[in-house]
Amino acid sequence: MQITRIRPDTMPVDASAFLSGMHLMQGEDPELEADAYRKVRAAALEFEDHGSLALITQTIRATSFGHCVIMDTVSKGIGFRLPIGPVLEGTEATASVVSVDGEEHPLTPEQLTLWHGGRPILHIRDDGNLPAAIRQVYARLKVSYEAGFGPDHTAIPADITQAIISQAALMQDAGWDLRRGHSGLSPHTARIAARYRGVAI
Repeated sequence: MQITRIRPDTMPVDASAFLSGMHLMQGEDPELEADAYRKVRAAALEFEDHGSLALITQTIRATSFGHCVIMDTVSKGIGFRLPIGPVLEGTEATASVVSVDGEEHPLTPEQLTLWHGGRPILHIRDDGNLPAAIRQVYARLKVSYEAGFGPDHTAIPADITQAIISQAALMQDAGWDLRRGHSGLSPHTARIAARYRGVAI
């Protein structure tokens, strides 16, 4: 599956909180403050990728290749598990089927139902008008939707916020150089991410 995230340029943690957690004072040292900002951003991105999560509301575009569009004769439709959560109630999705010859067939809103939560599922209803391409074994399903806890850091659960700050502080204390990439989550932060992978909201 190919996944593209369109992330907002919004800090997932309040500036005063992460500076305090990293033993810095706002305005004291602009260079250290900028470095702390980069480490918090890196920790948040690592947390999202590890947990298949979205923190701040962002657009997710997913394309599934082959064998994704097998018809369910019981529900008369398709249940397609979306790769990133959580999805808030009331969120809508758009989807299209791309045939093996590359022709794209948009699906109608009436054919789509997005089941929200930590493990979101897009249900495609077979109303008798689905494109024939949806039954092709190697057709692609393209989906676009929004995922995340909310529009800013105040919507993110407190334990996630603290885990990100702790991870950033660990990166700072260990002297990790972000230009060389980062070394993955600490066991504690990884446990928090795992806790929210597939959480109900």
